[in-house]
Amino acid sequence: MNYDYLIGLTRTGYNAYVPDFPPAAVVAAGSTREDTVMRITRSMETVIEYLHSEGIPVPPPRSYAGEIPPSFELVSAQHKTTPTTVGG
Repeated sequence: MNYDYLIGLTRTGYNAYVPDFPPAAVVAAGSTREDTVMRITRSMETVIEYLHSEGIPVPPPRSYAGEIPPSFELVSAQHKTTPTTVGG
């Protein structure tokens, strides 16, 4: 089974989580992306080992990671509009 993980940049490094598991079940933080990947992998292994030891089913992978094309930022910036109010 292959699970997707998401990594975000923080003020002090990176954080990661696996969206197919309940919030805060599989999380990690690190000072570099490589460190964070290593830590999220270890976290995932630990959680799966725990689930197996308790006889709890491991959730199947359901997430899909996609990428927004690089041109999206340029296109959305060109089409910025000032919000308008309805009826006003």
